[in-house]
Amino acid sequence: ILIDTDDTPEQCNYLKTIHVSAITLGNIFNDIIELDKIERRKVKLDNQPTDFTGFIADLENIAGLLAQPKGI
Repeated sequence: ILIDTDDTPEQCNYLKTIHVSAITLGNIFNDIIELDKIERRKVKLDNQPTDFTGFIADLENIAGLLAQPKGI
């Protein structure tokens, strides 16, 4: 909801980063669950298409926010 409001470009970038971070955290949690399934030999593979360009853009956004305080 906040992403669609009239914020400054900087605020919009922060909101996008928060959104991506929340999704990433959820994915990490899911990965932990999957690792448990692998260890118990109850894993089921599910091939899905991946938006590689979007993935790289998200990484760039997060890396930029981490680099900004360091002046990189």
